[in-house]
Amino acid sequence: MPRRRRLIRTARQNLLANQKLLDFRFYWLRKTTSSNNLK
Repeated sequence: MPRRRRLIRTARQNLLANQKLLDFRFYWLRKTTSSNNLK
């Protein structure tokens, strides 16, 4: 049981990290596209 609980916790952390990465990627995309439009 504890092993499964730890697995779930690590999976949740990985999901959170992926979400942060996606948010950063979207932010970077918006930033670059907006700067390109300003030129």
